[in-house]
Amino acid sequence: MIKEVNTMKELATVIQTNDQDALVRVLRSDACGKCKACSMWSEKSEYIDLTVKNTLDAKIGDSVELDLDSPDVLAASFVMYVIPLIALIGGVMLGYYVIKPNDELTAVITGFILLALSYIGLKFNDNRLKNSDRFVIKMTGKATPLL
Repeated sequence: MIKEVNTMKELATVIQTNDQDALVRVLRSDACGKCKACSMWSEKSEYIDLTVKNTLDAKIGDSVELDLDSPDVLAASFVMYVIPLIALIGGVMLGYYVIKPNDELTAVITGFILLALSYIGLKFNDNRLKNSDRFVIKMTGKATPLL
């Protein structure tokens, strides 16, 4: 029995190529919202420029299909949103119940300190996550331009 894996599929246009990679432009869809799974730390714009492995020998102007496994999108969202939230709540509880019991100001300050530390930790792990094969967007096929 073949197991079907859910993937996030997007159409992109190749705007630049070199020996191994292609720079592709993807229109940001409404489903993207503010997810940033494809473009961590990038500016908000109507499109996203991504560097992907040019496995199809695509040329400038070609339309290609890109895939990213849905479970990996969920994992990236968990890392970017849930871990800092846990750090904030844990910091508030630590400050309120352990460091200085029943002092709201200490709880708030401790919560924000742990929140900041979680974002610093994410930034330090950013290169490791970007270079992980798990979060790589793959070029899977050439597509007909939507014009």
